[in-house]
Amino acid sequence: MSYYNSYVNHMMRLYYKTDGKDLRTDINKLNYNIAKRVIESFPTYEQAILTDILLPDKPIHKNVENVSIEYNILEDAVWDLLNEVTNKIAKERGLI
Repeated sequence: MSYYNSYVNHMMRLYYKTDGKDLRTDINKLNYNIAKRVIESFPTYEQAILTDILLPDKPIHKNVENVSIEYNILEDAVWDLLNEVTNKIAKERGLI
């Protein structure tokens, strides 16, 4: 796991758990907007997968396993999608 994964996971969960309107700090607003822009650039089907990975309050590895079963796709494909989104958000946020 890269050093920025936890931070980007926080950004993505912020996006999924709020509507972006009542964020108290400029950092949270920036993080929300970056996550929103990147996630919404993906096709609807992939957004649904991401939602099912990030919205439940369970460890991400467990959610990936559940999504793999639910969508009947390989766990590696789910991880690939999550890693792609994570890297795009990290680049846009200036973490890498």
